Amino acid sequence: LSCKSYQAIQEGGTVKKGEQYSMSESFITKILSPGGGVALIPFIRYVICFLVVLCSVAFLYDVARIHMCVLIFLSTGLLISLQFFEKEFSKISGRTSSSAEGNVHVKDKSNKTD
Repeated sequence: LSCKSYQAIQEGGTVKKGEQYSMSESFITKILSPGGGVALIPFIRYVICFLVVLCSVAFLYDVARIHMCVLIFLSTGLLISLQFFEKEFSKISGRTSSSAEGNVHVKDKSNKTD
């Protein structure tokens, strides 16, 4: 955010929609907005994959083998949990978008047997 925008937010005001941001300011604004961190998931995935490859190469070249083994295990677990988070987030995002459109199917409880 620019100094002007930051001061407006600090004083309890809002930032005007027509105000222009530089590329880095708009990226930071997008990331810091609610739900903006999801945009970083592909970048995080590439960084963790690079970590796994780097640790695997270090493990193969006999550099701190036990440490590299632990790092490979932890980073693989992080990749799996990131994939799980993405899948659950897409389910929730799909559910809220379909409920906003009114496409939610509610089970009819009039055919009860008790």
